[in-house]
Amino acid sequence: MRILVVNKENDFRNQMVAAWLKSFDKEMTVVAVGEIGASILDGEAVKVMKEVKVTLDKECIGTFGHCKTKNWDYVVIINQCIKPYDEQFTGNVLHWESLQLKDYVQATDDNETIYDYYIRVRDRVRYQLMNFYLTILGGKEMIGADSCGAECDIL
Repeated sequence: MRILVVNKENDFRNQMVAAWLKSFDKEMTVVAVGEIGASILDGEAVKVMKEVKVTLDKECIGTFGHCKTKNWDYVVIINQCIKPYDEQFTGNVLHWESLQLKDYVQATDDNETIYDYYIRVRDRVRYQLMNFYLTILGGKEMIGADSCGAECDIL
């Protein structure tokens, strides 16, 4: 299965989504892109994902211009409507999904608070994605641990 995760900017949430989905099923090809902005890994996101044994690396990111010409099983738009994006794709897309990820906390300039913010977003994204993976993508339920080996609650 080939999944493209799109957001206005390729920010840390987008990158976490790609890494989590890939950790749920190693057979999936998952790439995160932003419509604008550089495709640069967010160092703090890499750090907090590594803590739960989920790999976030350069294979998880791409460029919008290149990826919109490719074929995808799913294009998942994060926190936005599908409409402005579907008209830009020249490749074949089988399914379009919009996933609304909510951040329930605000970060400040304090480094410890920003780190805690990333952890809360990481954990919240995982929780929301597990439901998406099981219901929309038809994934296999994971009992007791994620496929990456990180302990988790049974949802």
